[in-house]
Amino acid sequence: MDRPYVERLRIQGYGCVHDATLALTPLHAFIGPNDSGKSTVLRALRTLSSVLDRALGAEVLDAPGRDAPASTAPGGSLFEVSAAGTTWRVELDAAGRYRAMSFPGELEPPSLLDDADEDDAAQRGPGPGRPAPEIVQALRGAQALRLDPDALRAPHPLIPDGHPLRFADERGTGLPAVYDAVISRDLSAYIALNEELTRLFPGVKGVHLVNPSPATKAIGVKLEGGAVVPAAQMSEGLLYYLAFAVLPHLDPAPLLLVEDPERGLHPARIAEVIRALRIASERTQVLLVTHSPLVVNELQPEEVTVVTRAGEQGTRATRIVDTPGFEDRARVYALGELWLSYANGVDEAPLLAGGPRP
Repeated sequence: MDRPYVERLRIQGYGCVHDATLALTPLHAFIGPNDSGKSTVLRALRTLSSVLDRALGAEVLDAPGRDAPASTAPGGSLFEVSAAGTTWRVELDAAGRYRAMSFPGELEPPSLLDDADEDDAAQRGPGPGRPAPEIVQALRGAQALRLDPDALRAPHPLIPDGHPLRFADERGTGLPAVYDAVISRDLSAYIALNEELTRLFPGVKGVHLVNPSPATKAIGVKLEGGAVVPAAQMSEGLLYYLAFAVLPHLDPAPLLLVEDPERGLHPARIAEVIRALRIASERTQVLLVTHSPLVVNELQPEEVTVVTRAGEQGTRATRIVDTPGFEDRARVYALGELWLSYANGVDEAPLLAGGPRP
């Protein structure tokens, strides 16, 4: 990636995360047991993106999947985001008050909220906490993506020329309008999308777009025999595929936070979806939560972090490449199969402690 992205994230006192530091890549997946804190990591980044807007003195952007900034811990939360050699440190309390500062990544800053008086702690606008340009480029306008088939099926108003090419919300609302806009903005991309669709879904000739009204667009597919399948009758898996396939052609956000990209997809289609996310990650950092070893199979070892939670210790984050015996195990298993073989669904101790398979 040729622009700053989040390379390191520290979360302290937020949700179930007591204190965890994560090393990230342009495309990165969080795996591990249910209720371990994976989604909390994504939620923390959405919160930080909202704080960033406030630190810049701007109103919260109209971006899909944004969280109102407030700590989820009574004692407040601390975050550190590092990008391109710069770290942005934020301390946030339960009322949404924050203090922040940017500093060179190799330095350790003093505490912010503890030493501030009440007026300073309530700071909400620009000032000493104004984030460095590298942080703005890495975080501002972060978007979540949790696709919903009903939202994908719905007709949607056309996207005017000059307006951003993106989904209307994190559920994928606006899919028909997005494909319509791709036709006018990059016809070769639309043709390529249809060719790939035909290759992966035998019997499908291509995307079929219609106008329920002069200002709206609806999506369907045309079959080789000429029949048209409207959105209401399309499978969820096909809808999900169409949404992921078009992501590389949307206007890039700095950060895309994806929940369960494997949901609703046939196992044979997962590799194509991750390929689309990898292409998108050339311009947009893509962080995803997954429970599928097939997704993990498509990633590199440094792109996967195992997230676990154990009692009072809270959430723990460990890159899979840093687990004991990884090199020997990786000679035997593909990456996803390695996780599956040594996971116990509770604390992943066989994987993280180097023990035998459960």
